[in-house]
Amino acid sequence: QDPLEMLKLLGGADDIRTVGEETVNGVRTTHYAVEVARDRLADIAAQSPDAAALPPGALDQIKDVTTDLWVDDDHLPRRMRMSLSVQQLSMTMALEFLDYGKPVEVTAPAADDVLRVSGPGELGRVFQSAARR
Repeated sequence: QDPLEMLKLLGGADDIRTVGEETVNGVRTTHYAVEVARDRLADIAAQSPDAAALPPGALDQIKDVTTDLWVDDDHLPRRMRMSLSVQQLSMTMALEFLDYGKPVEVTAPAADDVLRVSGPGELGRVFQSAARR
């Protein structure tokens, strides 16, 4: 859930391949395809403070992980996309990294737009429930 932790995970990647040069939000970047071994992904996830909330064996079910990363000339990430599968559920996360060095303004969402979960385990149950509908 923490973008910095996901980027750290990529730092220990087993296979990094240059895809090409692309412009992301007006910034020139190099696009990389990154492969992280499933056991490494599980090791990093297990070190997360939320790992205790995961049901036993949940990390063993992660498969088909693919990651793409776009990095600018200053070595700053500009975009990251990670896809993975767990059982019958497939998920893709996409992050855009914008406006480095600018002040941050945050507006809280309306209470009706917020779902509180106690950790990844509960979030997984929410996803499983939604997938059954």
